[in-house]
Amino acid sequence: MGTENTWMKNGKESRRIKVVVLGAGFAGSSFINSFKGKLKGKDRRRIDLTVIDGNSYHLFAPLLYQVATGSVRDRHISAPLNTTAERKKFRFIKSTVLRVSPERNQVITTTGVVGYDYLVVALGAENNNFGIPGVEEYSVPLKSLQDGRTIRERLFNSLIPEKNALGNGVGVLSPVNFVIVGGGATGVELAASMSDQVMAFSRKAGVRHDGINIFLLEAQDRLVRDAPQEVSDRLMSDMARRGVKVRLNTRIIRLGRNGVELQNGGFIETENVFWAAGVRNGKIITEFGGNHVEKVHGRIVVDNFLRVPAFSNVFVLGDNALAKDATSNNPVPQTAAAAVQEGKFAGKHLASIIGEKMNSHGFRYRDTGLMVATGSYSAVCMFPGGIILSGFGGWIIWHAVHLFKLDTVRNKISVMADWALRDRLMRNMAGPGLN
Repeated sequence: MGTENTWMKNGKESRRIKVVVLGAGFAGSSFINSFKGKLKGKDRRRIDLTVIDGNSYHLFAPLLYQVATGSVRDRHISAPLNTTAERKKFRFIKSTVLRVSPERNQVITTTGVVGYDYLVVALGAENNNFGIPGVEEYSVPLKSLQDGRTIRERLFNSLIPEKNALGNGVGVLSPVNFVIVGGGATGVELAASMSDQVMAFSRKAGVRHDGINIFLLEAQDRLVRDAPQEVSDRLMSDMARRGVKVRLNTRIIRLGRNGVELQNGGFIETENVFWAAGVRNGKIITEFGGNHVEKVHGRIVVDNFLRVPAFSNVFVLGDNALAKDATSNNPVPQTAAAAVQEGKFAGKHLASIIGEKMNSHGFRYRDTGLMVATGSYSAVCMFPGGIILSGFGGWIIWHAVHLFKLDTVRNKISVMADWALRDRLMRNMAGPGLN
């Protein structure tokens, strides 16, 4: 009789195949869906699929900025991994990965050692502080649900009149500065949504918001630097219309308890710095495989099948990988859309290996365009081919696409309800101050 590590083939016991996935973000989740969907019935019985993640949930990160500004409840953009594991029939381990030993086919975690036959590395990236003093101590990133809650608390505590004493007794909120570092899509969306909430708060409280300043600092010469100039220009226009103070070509040299010191000699006084200035790979990735594995800027170089050349049983996806399109040989961008495509490809390819029907086509990246929300009833969308739609039309498309991509029907319905009742939700999250 077989054990949990064997399966029956032609009346004989055969060892099961252990597939381990590190990370349940966009790349990891996409791999799981693709792999499980492409496996044939007889092959499914041969597989032990294990997913390891430091969080107990899968996060729909594109809406995290709305958690930070009180437009969406945090639980509505997350899906419990235990529930997902039960539904999709894989083993979930909540644990932190300490290192990977590809020579021994082992993953070392805080809860023990996990062996594998095939490994999928999709750990995602961490915030890049660029070596700037004070970033870790005095800024809040936007990477997790807890980060979103912390930013929301900072925002509301600064705006609620009962907690922010009126400066002159005639209904003007005391001066306060919010600084968002990083002019990519996340920074732009956070700044725009924060501006909406500042205006909404001032209307509800019956006070002026003259002294509330939102600064968006970007070290490069444009917003969303990989976008065409026309897209960046439209984003700049939307930011100006919402009162966001964009500072391009602006570098930070130090963060302190009381503010941000700029390279040009300027200083912005604030206790609220929110960091969206880029990502980097952590120690697990930069040390993976030692000198046997090529890395460029901390990313693992993979072949056209998203495998590590020195360890062909290891797939690396998303931010952890430096992948190239098999047709054009151009580098694949570090975006959520690319991570999803990589996960889908890797799942299909590994299923073909296990089914002994090798896929001969390498990974081909498909450009899906760009979408950036710029506040209430406004977004900038660039479609493949260069067509750009902004304003209300872009806002409709942005919402439709993001609703479609949410994990579960429950998530979709809950987020729709949050959007429909946004003002009431904002007041409830803020507490009794504006009710």
